Amino acid sequence: MNKRPIVSLALTAPWAFFVFVGLTEMASVRERHIPDCPSAEQIEYYVGVPAIACLLGLIGAAFSLRRKSPATLVIGFLLGAALFPFVLMYSGGV
Repeated sequence: MNKRPIVSLALTAPWAFFVFVGLTEMASVRERHIPDCPSAEQIEYYVGVPAIACLLGLIGAAFSLRRKSPATLVIGFLLGAALFPFVLMYSGGV
């Protein structure tokens, strides 16, 4: 059995979680009717960046189903390496 799609999807799962959390955060901020909030930069960071990473992870999983491609390893490495700095900035840099 090819384990690469499982690894690719496991690296994609945190990014999908951040897309969900970002969408719910933006919806709750909009309900409060705060002026200039959420800004375009906040939407881009809390929803756009995780959505792009999630899409890249799904593309990597699709590539790994067909053949053993080095692109799958590169995408997996980039997703894993980018997760820690993203979480630090997402949580306020604590």
